[in-house]
Amino acid sequence: MRVQIIRREAVVDVSADDWDLYDRPGRLDAAGAINRAIEQAVAEGALRRAAEMAALAVMRQHEDLGATDSEPLWRLQNVLDKLYAQGKD
Repeated sequence: MRVQIIRREAVVDVSADDWDLYDRPGRLDAAGAINRAIEQAVAEGALRRAAEMAALAVMRQHEDLGATDSEPLWRLQNVLDKLYAQGKD
């Protein structure tokens, strides 16, 4: 018998500039929070949609920094595409 535990791990290092957040105080913390939300979802074995929802929840908390504008939302899809290799989830 073979028992194996496989842990998924992701390192998401997307800067505030890459997230295209507004140039205001708190943007670095917001970028880190979004990154951590994605990393945590992946570590918990979340499917792509669940990881997206986790990131969006954090992004909504940072709407004042433009986190829910079209550019950050596009970046989120781009990050998830890379993590979940389109169509495999």
